[in-house]
Amino acid sequence: KYGEQKGMVGAFVVEDEMGRFEVGAGAINHQGRVWVWNNSQEVLNKPLVVAYNSKTSNGIPRHAVALSIIGIPDNFLRPQ
Repeated sequence: KYGEQKGMVGAFVVEDEMGRFEVGAGAINHQGRVWVWNNSQEVLNKPLVVAYNSKTSNGIPRHAVALSIIGIPDNFLRPQ
């Protein structure tokens, strides 16, 4: 079991006008997580669609998860 998540993305470090925070890979399926890991330069600086529960007092999204990455194939997303 240990190590089965190696070689794939688990979270993104993003930055907006409020600061830096982490976003879980969320709706990106296994194949997509591997693709993003292996093609990180293609994903860098692409818009990330994010869902979150609330924001901290500093305006940082809390419990953020990725819904999609603009510009990557839709077949890398889990069915909704």
